[in-house]
Amino acid sequence: MESLAAPSMATLSEFKPQDIANTAWSFANVGFKHEPLLAAISECAIAKIEEFQPQDLGNTFWAFAKVEVMPDELLKTAVSTACPRRMSEPEPQNLAMTAWSFSTLGIVDEQLMSA
Repeated sequence: MESLAAPSMATLSEFKPQDIANTAWSFANVGFKHEPLLAAISECAIAKIEEFQPQDLGNTFWAFAKVEVMPDELLKTAVSTACPRRMSEPEPQNLAMTAWSFSTLGIVDEQLMSA
């Protein structure tokens, strides 16, 4: 997995939001905890947060929770701000995944939970 992390980090800035989310989800799904990759994912996600769809937001944040890495404050703020705007017609799975992620990481976000 290490051999896949470096090329992913080098090209993340070129990824679309779904690609960023899928990359985060894929590495986390196999239990690969690579903090430099997660930091790069966080940076790219923050830069493109307005383009993220609800599933992209949920999958990205789920990845951090799955490998038990606390995302930086900028990503937490970006996700909690973007989620209510993106989830006017939410899919239950996206809501559940995002709520589970916040809960698993011990993050209490009144703005997000009231949305």
